Amino acid sequence: MLIKKLFLIFSLTTFILAGCAAEAVKKDEAEQSQTPAAAMEEPAASSPEQQKYEALLERVKHSDDTVDFQEFRILYTKTPFFVPVPYNEKREQMMDAFQKGKYKTALQHAGDVLSSNYVDFDAHYVSMVSFKEQGEQEMERFHEFVLSGLIRSILQSGDGQSPETAFVVINVREEYILMELLGLTMQKQSVLESGGHIYDRLEVVDSETGEERELYFNVDIPFAAYDRLLGEEGADASP
Repeated sequence: MLIKKLFLIFSLTTFILAGCAAEAVKKDEAEQSQTPAAAMEEPAASSPEQQKYEALLERVKHSDDTVDFQEFRILYTKTPFFVPVPYNEKREQMMDAFQKGKYKTALQHAGDVLSSNYVDFDAHYVSMVSFKEQGEQEMERFHEFVLSGLIRSILQSGDGQSPETAFVVINVREEYILMELLGLTMQKQSVLESGGHIYDRLEVVDSETGEERELYFNVDIPFAAYDRLLGEEGADASP
């Protein structure tokens, strides 16, 4: 049900993407096929958290339905690949090809995105639909499996009705995806600090009923990442 609703939403709306300068990496033919067991780029040294993430990643790629996808997403933020704003040229190329119906090219770019961010909702959605259009049902089902797990991991993190029960997200894009799934339109956004945590407080309207309410997202993870990036930039700028 979640995937069917997501399919309708993404088929009728344009993805919200912002570009950052980056070089597109060409993949060989095997990577273009984008099998679940495709290799992921790895840094020279791995922290214990990254090793645990990589172990979960292999289980996800083998369609292990016992994987805790919330843990999978959180562990990803402990890797060197994580950035709080996941928009870049690879994503732009992926979405451009997808929106033009160039599904083979879209899959190649989706593979580029997933090579460093396997918890990217949009890349799995593009892969799912593109494989469907090409009649590759096994790969379509695989990406549907991953996408469903990622969506449920947010829904199971809270109910969004208060700061104490806020949905836990690792980037702002996840907020928009969840709002789309819930049929909500944002009217106003503000940042709230409470109990040592940071929250996005969104004033939203139900697209069907017109009901107005507040929706809360715990944004500790992206805000901490912003702080780290600002700290690194400040250190680089020091004489």
